[in-house]
Amino acid sequence: MERQFLHETLFRGEGAMKKLQNATVVLPGCGAVGTYAGTILARAGVSRFRLIDKDIVAIHNLSTQLFLPNDLGKSKVTVLQRILYSISKARAETQKIELTMENAEALLAQSDVVLCSFDNRAGRLAVKKACLKLQIPCVFAGMNGKDNYFEVIWAENYMVPRDPSETEIDPCNYPLSAPLVALTSGIASEIVLLYLIKGEKNQCRTILDNFIKA
Repeated sequence: MERQFLHETLFRGEGAMKKLQNATVVLPGCGAVGTYAGTILARAGVSRFRLIDKDIVAIHNLSTQLFLPNDLGKSKVTVLQRILYSISKARAETQKIELTMENAEALLAQSDVVLCSFDNRAGRLAVKKACLKLQIPCVFAGMNGKDNYFEVIWAENYMVPRDPSETEIDPCNYPLSAPLVALTSGIASEIVLLYLIKGEKNQCRTILDNFIKA
């Protein structure tokens, strides 16, 4: 038993850990959910990732994403690649590129599961179309900060929402909180892990208030 993953191994079993070590998880979107979920999955024993995001770290990312002030101006995928390796020597292929309808199939191919956390309709549509066509298991994690709502839904059941009207002026102009991000990411990570280990496709739709109000 590898001591670094002691608690996960005791919780899930050695056979489960071998499955995680041999799996490739693709993360289209390396912002709020992408950074949190990526680190959770690395701590759980996933050792291979593919990271897809064209953005650099901006100052408004620091409140809801796992980046630090000295990461400002750097590629999100490059920074997350370093973080994942520092946690557990997990290896991550990086794609600093915009995922589109034209390149989605090539970017998502040869993966065991895709966890998509893009915050825009075009990216989500491209991921959904490619994964359904290629028959790649894909789960979407999304949030609505106005209502404290979040959902983690598999592609075959996922209805891609429209972009908030506020983002027509500023793509990042929507409310979001760190606790909502952390909760969404934790549940999304567990859903991915249960799929890789048991083949289960669990889903979740709820609001943050359900967890904290009597």
